[in-house]
This record gives sequence, C-alpha cells and structure tokens, in this order.
Amino acid sequence: TVLRSVSGLSTNHTGLSVNTRYNYRVRAYKLSGTTKVYGKYTPVVSYMTAPAAPVIKAVSKSIDTITVSWTKVTNATGYVLDVNGIEYTTIEDGNTISTDVSGLNLGESYGFKLVTINGELRSNDSSTVNAIPVPGVPSNFKMSDVNYNRISLSWDSVEGADHYDVYQGTNATAVTTKLASVTETSFETLPTLKYNTVYYYKVVPVTYNNISGYSTAVINSKTVIKAPADLAVVAPNATTANLSWSAVEGAGGYEVTYSKGTSTTYTVLRSVSGLNTNHTGLSLNSIYNYRIRAYRMSGTAKIYGKYSQIESIDFNSSIVLPHLAGLVGDSTGVDTTKSKLIDYFRDNGLGNYSFVEDEHNLGPGQIFSQSPEGEVSIRLYDPIVIHISSN
Repeated sequence: TVLRSVSGLSTNHTGLSVNTRYNYRVRAYKLSGTTKVYGKYTPVVSYMTAPAAPVIKAVSKSIDTITVSWTKVTNATGYVLDVNGIEYTTIEDGNTISTDVSGLNLGESYGFKLVTINGELRSNDSSTVNAIPVPGVPSNFKMSDVNYNRISLSWDSVEGADHYDVYQGTNATAVTTKLASVTETSFETLPTLKYNTVYYYKVVPVTYNNISGYSTAVINSKTVIKAPADLAVVAPNATTANLSWSAVEGAGGYEVTYSKGTSTTYTVLRSVSGLNTNHTGLSLNSIYNYRIRAYRMSGTAKIYGKYSQIESIDFNSSIVLPHLAGLVGDSTGVDTTKSKLIDYFRDNGLGNYSFVEDEHNLGPGQIFSQSPEGEVSIRLYDPIVIHISSN
C-alpha cells in the first residue's frame, strides 16, 4: 500500500496497531514530462510495534496475599509487574496469566500495574488497579434457630476478622440493612420479625481498620412456629387416651391428629388452645398414633408449624386401670388409689397371655391371688391378665 510520496529523505507512519509487524520499501522516481518514471525498490525493512498493554485485575487471596491476573497478550514473551510504583518481579513466561503477591499488610491498599514484554519491546503501562488484603468468606453460615418472631444465625470464624457485620433484607438482591456489628460468631435478631415472612441474611467480616472482607452467600428463612415437644400419650382406661405436650412459644393453639394401626392417613381429632386433650371411644386390640402441630394466626388465617414426633399407644400391651380396682373387692385388700400400669403379651397368637412383673414371667394366662406384699392379679377380660398393686 502506498503510504505517500515525498520530496525529502524521511517520513513517518502514524496510527500503527500495537503488536503488529509492518514492512516498508521505497523507490525513487523522476518526472519525464508529466509522467513519474520509477526506479527499483529498496530492500524490504520490517518494523514490529510494541506489544499491547495487558488488562489486569487484582483481588485479595488471603489476609497477606493478593492475586494479580491479566488477559494473555499475543506475542508476549513476558511481563513486568510493579507494586506501588516499584518493580516487583519479571515474569519470563509469556503464557503466564496470574501471579500472587505475598507479604502484604492486612487492610492496606496496594496499587498494581503490568507491562508486556516482546523481546526488547515493551508495552505501555497497564492501567493501575488497587486491591486490599482482606478476610475471606465465613464458612458454615446457617440459620441455627428459627422462631415465629426471631432468627438466630451462626458461622465459623475467619482469620483477620476483627468483627462481623450482619445484614438483613426482604429479598435476595437487597440485603442492605445492617443489623449489628458483633465480635462473636453468632447473632440473634430482635423478637420483632413478622410471622410467616421470609427474611434474607448475609455476614461480612471486617478488619480492625474497618475494611470489609468477603461476604457470605445470602441465606433465607421464613419465620415459623416450632413443633411441639414432649408429646405423651397414656391410657387411663381401656377406651381412652390422654395426650399432653409442652407449650410452643407464640402458639395460638394446637391441632391434634391421629391414625389407627399402620395407616399413614391422619384424621383431625380437634384443635385446642391448651396443652392437653383426650381421645375417647377407642377400641381394644388396636394401636393409635398421634401427632400435633401448633398454629399462629396471620390475619384471619391459621399458619401451622411442623408436626411433633409421632407417639403411639398399643391397647394390646398396656392399660392403666385405676377405675377397675374397686371391682376386685375389699376382701382382696387392694388400695384403689394405687393401681398401676399392666403389661400383657399374647403368646404365639394362641389366645394365651403371659404376665410380666419385675422381669419375671409368671406364666401364660395365670390368675394370681393377693401376695404377702399386697399384690393382686385377676382375670378381668379373658384372656387378659390385669395386675393391681396395693403397694
């Protein structure tokens, strides 16, 4: 391509592309009338422009190390890295695209720039980028407890963190409300959260000079009512089950459900506001399974928590019979206020039962009279052996 014609002995070529080889030749000419008559070309002379400056970035790797990385530059034979305006190292492999700078001070800002080398040619300096060694991401960040009006968080400690900033939001992209700065690795919100509402959280470690480290990922949870604990089921007679449980904080009431035998389909018995209820009209030779869950009102809607553990009562293996003690009669010497739980076991499905007391098998279907210790056994519902103690 003709660059230009000149009358002198020099010229220039501007606007060249970096990292590009250009080839030049020159020939003289003389006018013959109005026509240029050219001579031969000179030998070709090549010129390689300087390599491109790399595009770099720098990020904290640990509390004393920053990783500097860059895009690979075509024809690069190496790179020179400056830290805070001082040459730090020469990288003699043009294929290298990152290096670590260690021995830095936590929380202090450092400036980095890079020059590309191609033989004797050097690029312009890259733009200067800054980075600060900061604490890493806290691991094991989780909800350690969730209640109807508060949430507890926990996480593992991070090297270099002086304290941790806890943030809350109502959507995953705007977790910007700073709740607290804590030195511990746990935090509980104030009991002012709305019930049945999703909240989002993140934790950021912070250095002694208030430089923020890397944030955790955002986690979330809905405020919920807890499952009732300590569900207990006892039978005061052969057709009734009494249920009781521990109170659930914030509960407006409790829904009681049951199933029979091996069925996994539960029926609602009732909802109650207290901590106990009963189930009457039960059948002998049956198993009843119970579970309960608390609820709390949200507007006009009942919002339920999780179910409790299932508790079962087997009317084939235990009956409490205080009300039957009087049937034995005064002649037995039974104290009607001290009747107790009785275990009986079917023997191979033959209709016989063995009575077990203090780990001693007293035989199938036996009927025992009052012992010197005041214990009485009677056959009330053949072939069930019922034991009543006057101790």
